[in-house]
Formats: sequence, structure tokens, C-alpha cells
Amino acid sequence: MEAPVGGKNKTQSFFDFDTAIGKLRFGVENGRIFFQKNLNPKYGEVKGKNFIDGKLINQPFGGTIRLDNDLTHYNDFTVEEALEVALADDPIIGGSAEIRFIGDGATTPTFSADFTASGSTEAYDPTLNAINKVIFYYDGTDVFYSITVL
Repeated sequence: MEAPVGGKNKTQSFFDFDTAIGKLRFGVENGRIFFQKNLNPKYGEVKGKNFIDGKLINQPFGGTIRLDNDLTHYNDFTVEEALEVALADDPIIGGSAEIRFIGDGATTPTFSADFTASGSTEAYDPTLNAINKVIFYYDGTDVFYSITVL
């Protein structure tokens, strides 16, 4: 790795690092810490993953929940057909995720056996346009989920 090079532009103050896996940039933008790989033009984009303050944000949901980061925030997802939410491999202790499932009027998702409902979870509300915020958390032993109907 070469020595870091500091810089700034209209919106960022940063350090660039040339590494064996590509150019990395760490910096501050609008008071928030960010990370970029290969300096994609989209803010904080790393192979389709947006980072802000070390958190993955606005991730597309494809049926699997990742708990390999402090927080993974998924885009809203309308449950329109049978769905079993599964756990991705390699969760980290303290890994968490959140998603807002939107009701379609009839369909209720299920959660694979990898997940345990927390004691405070509400029942999923499949009502049309109902918002069900689901939080996932790995404590090193169990993976919990909790539903809050908003």
C-alpha cells in the first residue's frame, strides 16, 4: 500500500489509499464519516453497497438478511407473494439489520428456523400498505427478530 494522499473537493475531506484491492477513500462529508472503494461516483458506494458512518444503507432485499455488519438497512419491501426470510452466512456478534415490509392485503412472510421471535414482537400486519418494521439482531448465540407495526 502506498502512503495515503489527503484531499478535498466541494463536499468532502478525505484520504485516498492505493491498495492491492483497489483505491480506497475514507473521509467526511456533511459531518458524516464515509468509505468508498474504487471511487465510484455514487456517494459511499462499494460494489452496490452504500456506507454511512460504517452502516450499510439502502440495500436491496432479496429474501436474505445479512448480519455481518453493525447495521444493514434494507430498502422498503412489499410482500406480494409467499416469502420465507432467511439468514445469510457469517453473522457477527452485535450484527443487526432493519427493513420495512409493506403489506399487500393478504400475504404474511415467515421466518426461517434461524430466527427467534423476541418477546416484544407484534404480529405481522398484512393489511394493504401496512408498514411492519422488522429489526434483526445476533447476540452471539441467537438471532432475534422483532416486528413493530407502524
